[in-house]
Amino acid sequence: VCCATDMPVAGSRRAVRQLMRLRRDRMLVHLDIRPAATAVLLVYSDREDSLRPVFRANKDYCARHSYQMLLRSLPTHPAFHASWQKVQLVLDYVRHFATALLLDDDAFVAKPWERVESVMERFLHASLVAAAHDCAACRRHLNMGVVLFRSSPWLLSFLQRLLHDGQCDRLLPSCCWEQDCVELLLTPKERQTHIGV
Repeated sequence: VCCATDMPVAGSRRAVRQLMRLRRDRMLVHLDIRPAATAVLLVYSDREDSLRPVFRANKDYCARHSYQMLLRSLPTHPAFHASWQKVQLVLDYVRHFATALLLDDDAFVAKPWERVESVMERFLHASLVAAAHDCAACRRHLNMGVVLFRSSPWLLSFLQRLLHDGQCDRLLPSCCWEQDCVELLLTPKERQTHIGV
């Protein structure tokens, strides 16, 4: 149902080798190489069957705008809570595309006519654009269930910090720890310089 690619321009032997290595190492599913996609939609899920209408809507969104869609269903860090698998997924793919849209497996694009590029144009400085939480008390916290990433050296470094910084607990069987870690690790200057909400 979904597509996966490793490079924005496919066809070279190097790109195919890298893709096959990632496919083997990260257990990617549903391979489809499409040339020169400007954006990728990323989803980590082990519930594809129960969320088929959501996956269909997201696949249609990608087809409408010629984006890639990648579904990873097996963990790359088995000891970590599932929310951390999303961080590794973004880290693996954001460098190959101008923009990556990360969605929780039960989320879909509510405005399918809107391109991710047009959203990112509103946040020219940002490497990470997240929705705010719906509750008034949570407004300052980023919602990591729907996030746009612009590939940048800062972003790649920050994602590495998320996965490896000792201040963040990745093993607790609870939701949203990557969200809390983002809040913990962001400095005020980084928030102002690299984050859009």
